Amino acid sequence: GAALLTFLESTPTTLTARAALARAADRLAGETATAPRLNALRIAYEHLALPLQRESATVVLRTGPAEASDGDELLAIVATTYAQARRLLGSVGEMPIPGEEHLPLQVLIFPGQAAYRDYMRAFTSFTVDVDGIYDVQQNTLYSYRRRDGQTANTLAETLRHEVAHAVTAAYLFPGQWHTPGYHAEPKGWFDEGFAEVLAAQTKPDAPLQPHPRHLATICAQPLKPALADLVALRTGYDQYGTFDYPAAWALMHFLLAERPAVAAALISAWRNQTYHLSNWPTLGGWSDWTSAESDWHRAIERWCRL
Repeated sequence: GAALLTFLESTPTTLTARAALARAADRLAGETATAPRLNALRIAYEHLALPLQRESATVVLRTGPAEASDGDELLAIVATTYAQARRLLGSVGEMPIPGEEHLPLQVLIFPGQAAYRDYMRAFTSFTVDVDGIYDVQQNTLYSYRRRDGQTANTLAETLRHEVAHAVTAAYLFPGQWHTPGYHAEPKGWFDEGFAEVLAAQTKPDAPLQPHPRHLATICAQPLKPALADLVALRTGYDQYGTFDYPAAWALMHFLLAERPAVAAALISAWRNQTYHLSNWPTLGGWSDWTSAESDWHRAIERWCRL
């Protein structure tokens, strides 16, 4: 137990090998579907790493170490963010996509980065080099505790970001990641921008707060983001590379805070599967890309003067 909580390396450990052996044994026994050996190993690891559990009507949160006293606070962050994300979607957030919302949302917060990476390598197919992940197939959010300054995002910011993905999966984007046609229209600008808007909200009942780090990044750039390039961006979302999170945040904050009618039209188009990149300006009531971009850039200029 002590080794689990203090181990600092992020390279594969014996757990990775044990999980591989368990998978092989399940396969040889013809039990790949139920995977009893792998699941027994996973449950044992979760019991050790995540001894605390807190629940609400919509969330089951497990965390560690055993002496942690902030379980109720973390549960509240997840539950209030889920509700706020639904409110920001307007009428679309009132009714989930049929068959896509599976409550309660499962949240696993590991006691440190090493335990998190160990678990993710052993029991999932996801990368370990991110602060958190929402797995829509398992309806589970994974993250970990971190020291101040250890990562760019705090644990609370990561939780709010990933909860936003859970909400868009259940309420906004029909289908799932590998569903044919799911990525026909680039959706990273909305999905990641919306998640970054939620990440910054420490006062869910107040007007939308800006994201200080992203705002500083945008204001320091010699050129403002190109709108047409941003909403067509796939790199770092459904294609390999690095996504432009500051620009996506800036666009979604602008739409939600200053052009709510435009945001509502885009949200409705996504949900009804009538969204098309080529129609982006007219969906928002602008005559063309130039006028839409200019409107957005004027808002950025105003933010940077404050």
